[in-house]
Amino acid sequence: MDIHQSAKQVMAAVGGKDNLESVAHCATRLRLTLKDESKLDMDAVKAADGVKGAFQVAGQLQVVYGLGVDKVAEAFNSL
Repeated sequence: MDIHQSAKQVMAAVGGKDNLESVAHCATRLRLTLKDESKLDMDAVKAADGVKGAFQVAGQLQVVYGLGVDKVAEAFNSL
């Protein structure tokens, strides 16, 4: 998995950095809160390099990577 490519793909799929309210992660998931969910392309998120799944719950987009998500989150935050 190319973590930088994956971060760029997910960023584009969520509508860019201006559409992010918050970014966090847990042990296996990148957790994103979006300002405008209509800009979300869920199929593109799921197709991003290394993504094992994605879903929305309680106003939060959770992108499943598994172990190593901290490196993806770091790359995502650097964008």
